[in-house]
Amino acid sequence: MSMEMEFIRVLPSPQSLMEDYPIKKKYKEIKMERDETIKNIFSGEDHRLALIIGPCSSDNEDAVVDFVSRLAKLEE
Repeated sequence: MSMEMEFIRVLPSPQSLMEDYPIKKKYKEIKMERDETIKNIFSGEDHRLALIIGPCSSDNEDAVVDFVSRLAKLEE
């Protein structure tokens, strides 16, 4: 069985996306802090439970934006 694929366009590289859509320093710092927390949970240094949740599918932009907005309000 042969799998033939037709590439419509090449996906941009992560580096290219970061250059095209830079994020504010504040958000980079938040991400770095959260990455460190997650690392500490996985390594056992932090004894909290990590719960990873999210929409099952991201094909509906309105639903994803609604979901993220609700999570942001919980964060506050």
